[in-house]
Amino acid sequence: MISLLQRKLAHLSSPIRTVANRDRNEDALRSLSGLRQLPIDHPYLQEEFAEMTDALEADREKSGAGVLGPVKTLFSHRYLIKRLALAMSLFIFQNGTGINGKIGVVG
Repeated sequence: MISLLQRKLAHLSSPIRTVANRDRNEDALRSLSGLRQLPIDHPYLQEEFAEMTDALEADREKSGAGVLGPVKTLFSHRYLIKRLALAMSLFIFQNGTGINGKIGVVG
């Protein structure tokens, strides 16, 4: 028996930004056109897609392309290492206190 969630998930497409990030610009533009219900050659759609691709290029230049690019950027900046250490320590201390179990019982 197929649940309602499975039916709805079958109709979802990949996020437009993710598709554009994988250099599948035609598919991303087609998905954006369907989302906005505008033709592909509409000026608003073209402008929005250009802004999206410019932002993706800026992200690639800032952190590097691929999977290891952001990881290298993370460990090359001292302030990012401090943020990562803070987040990890909060996670460890939160799980050490057992607060997740208490929230699960109450909520």
